[in-house]
Amino acid sequence: MAQSGLKTTGRIILTLGGGYWATSASFVLFAFLMIACGLPRVEATTLSMMLAFLLYPCLILWVFGARRIGNPFVVFCALIVAGHIAPFFFSQGH
Repeated sequence: MAQSGLKTTGRIILTLGGGYWATSASFVLFAFLMIACGLPRVEATTLSMMLAFLLYPCLILWVFGARRIGNPFVVFCALIVAGHIAPFFFSQGH
């Protein structure tokens, strides 16, 4: 029984911390990609915010629906790293 509680606690921590962090990194990725595609900054930011708002509940459902917690963890780490590296590649000298 204690093992099940630890698994649930791990999923909650991954969802709250990692899910939020991965969503914010995805927001950055969405915004930079849309700006790179020619969308004005204000519209790209607004659309990215809406997409991130939809992404977070999907990530929450995925963490609790996955058989193994390792798959969401790896994807969250990849999103976080990509979100932090993106400004170096997409910066336009501002």
